[in-house]
Amino acid sequence: MNILVSDGRHEQGIVFFRRLKCITWDGSPTLKQASPKTPSPMRDKHGFTLMEVLVATAITGIALGVVMGLLAQGHRQAYRGDLSRTAAAFATRLIDNWQSKGKFPSSETGEMDGFDGWSYAVETSPLTTKVTLPAGEVREVSPEDLVVISLTLTPPGKGRKFVVNMWIPKAMVEY
Repeated sequence: MNILVSDGRHEQGIVFFRRLKCITWDGSPTLKQASPKTPSPMRDKHGFTLMEVLVATAITGIALGVVMGLLAQGHRQAYRGDLSRTAAAFATRLIDNWQSKGKFPSSETGEMDGFDGWSYAVETSPLTTKVTLPAGEVREVSPEDLVVISLTLTPPGKGRKFVVNMWIPKAMVEY
C-alpha cells in the first residue's frame, strides 16, 4: 500500500507499507492515500510477471495436448484404413484362388505369400435366415443348396480381425 506523506504545503515523499495496522503521527503532517498518478517503481519495468508466464505456459500446454490428441487419432484412422485395404487385397486374392480351382475349402487356416504376418481362417456353416411371412409369423429358412463361408483375416500384431461372409452354392465347397 502506498502512502503519501504531506504537511499540506509540500509532499515529503512516498513511503511503502506492506501491512498498515496503526500509524501515529505527532506533528502537523497528515497521511493520505497516494494518487494513482504517482509513479510506481514496478510500472517503469518492462516484462511479464511469473504468474503471467505460468498461465501462458499452462494454456499453451493444454492447447498442444488437444492438437496432439487429434493428430494421433488421425494417425490411427489412417493406419486402420491401410489395414482395411490390405485385408481387402488379401481376401480378393484368396477368393480368386479358390474360384480358379472351382472349390472353396470347408475349413482351413494358413498364411499367404506377400502378406507378411497376416493369417486367415475359413469356416463353413449352413445358411439360415429368418423370414417374416405376410401373417407376421417369423420362420427360420435354411436353403439346402447354399452355405455361408466365413473368412477371418488377422493382421500382424494386435489389430482387430476382419471378417468376410459369402453365400455360395453347397456344390462349390470341398468337404
